[in-house]
Amino acid sequence: MARARAAFDAGDYDAAAAGWSRLAAAGHARAMANLGGLHAEGLGLPREDARALALFDRAAALGDAVAAQNLALMHYQGRGTAPDAAAAARWYAVAAEAGLAQAQDMLSHLLLTGEGGTVDEAGARRWAEAAAAQGVATAMTRLGQIHHDARGVPRDPALACQWFERAARAGDGEAQMMLGAACHLGVGVPADQARALYWLDRARRAGVDAALGFLAHVEEQVTLVERAEAAGWGPDGPP
Repeated sequence: MARARAAFDAGDYDAAAAGWSRLAAAGHARAMANLGGLHAEGLGLPREDARALALFDRAAALGDAVAAQNLALMHYQGRGTAPDAAAAARWYAVAAEAGLAQAQDMLSHLLLTGEGGTVDEAGARRWAEAAAAQGVATAMTRLGQIHHDARGVPRDPALACQWFERAARAGDGEAQMMLGAACHLGVGVPADQARALYWLDRARRAGVDAALGFLAHVEEQVTLVERAEAAGWGPDGPP
């Protein structure tokens, strides 16, 4: 495994494929998962979604959490199979229970939206908190939305803004937009047009189109002093 991984890290995908193929044939679950990843991405092997799906399925059945997460994504995207968000949710749950942060984040999304077949606001919050504790910015943003929209909790704009700020500082454009709008309107935080300008401009540069309307209103209100203050803050944002 170590030699195949070293080959993969060095960009020698043919050697990685050969090593993992031998181990997969011997029943090594993580080797199966890694081999499936090569097929999914077309690295050292032909891109074959059906083959990748089969390998992920075998490895996940043997208890490999990474395979379960990859299998969930294949079902969610409809790669090698028909799109099936319910199946994705089931496999994301397996990987989430094993502690994989991205699986926790995706499971939270599916439970909050009901896309996986069931709306479970408490579960969505639980898994968003788990993913946020591992530094996943999109999970922090979702927690902000949960508290902002009162999804299974009392509405708490101040707590929502705390989550938006954590996610915004971690680089999430949606959170930057929400925090900027809150600073503009004075909802959950004191109104502050310099901060609003800073975060909305960051969201704009991240490609969040929803920030543009708020940014236009801020541009009408911000003073030259506030504009200079916002321009003076570096990539770490306002103090």
